[in-house]
Amino acid sequence: MRRMKAYYDVAVSNEELDGLHPGLITNAASFDAPATRKRLLRESGFRDENLRRFVFQTIRPAVGLRREERESLESCETGTLDSI
Repeated sequence: MRRMKAYYDVAVSNEELDGLHPGLITNAASFDAPATRKRLLRESGFRDENLRRFVFQTIRPAVGLRREERESLESCETGTLDSI
């Protein structure tokens, strides 16, 4: 959340933002990071009430898993979440 607040803070320059959170204001492929931030600062803003916390679990590849683990992952793929 600190990164998002800093990103949407008009008092924080792009240079300061890059020092605080390297890569957050870095161009990639056809993405112009400074221009995008400038537009977002102009057209939107950061609001705490729009954030939602959630819990997630990473799924490991099925290679080398025990049969029970593979079955558990396969049930997730078919939409059955009771084994998670």
